[in-house]
Amino acid sequence: KDTSKIPTDVQIFLWLLQDIEKIKPGQFDVIGIDPLSDFDSGLTTYIRQNPAKFGLTANQIASGGGLIWGALKAYWKIVLSTIASRCQTFAFSVHLRDEFLGAVPTGKREPKGKDTLQEISSLYLWLDRKPESDGKVPNAPRAVVMKERLSDTVMTPEGGVKIIPLMPPRIPVATAEAIREYIANPPSLK
Repeated sequence: KDTSKIPTDVQIFLWLLQDIEKIKPGQFDVIGIDPLSDFDSGLTTYIRQNPAKFGLTANQIASGGGLIWGALKAYWKIVLSTIASRCQTFAFSVHLRDEFLGAVPTGKREPKGKDTLQEISSLYLWLDRKPESDGKVPNAPRAVVMKERLSDTVMTPEGGVKIIPLMPPRIPVATAEAIREYIANPPSLK
């Protein structure tokens, strides 16, 4: 089997980054990448292969630790800001992986990718389409809201400020239409 034509994670990262940089701000309302894990993995490899671009030495990269993760998170924020400056919404998906504590599996699952993705997200959902009690798989996923910064601010009659979250903790039908409906009609106001 000839594997020479299979792109590396760095090639995928660079291709996508070049494509994103060609997009004019406002050209698209939504930019989506599904899944984002190859892009994320390629970014990590790119930093490992180019330490000087990030103010690091090959020895610092080889020793691992906080320096590479600091550079990676800082660069990830720049890349994500580049994407955000070109659209209203950046939608991405990541798959799940086994969670580890040290080198020991915890038996739990967690999203793939750097925590920077969740850190800067305005809405971060854990989707599932597990079968219902009757065995049927739902057409649309459900979601647990892992993080949301979507809110309205209203003045109270007393002159105070009230922050109204726009998403419930769980979304029974997690479609773009349902999310738009929650934004238009927040659950705490219904």
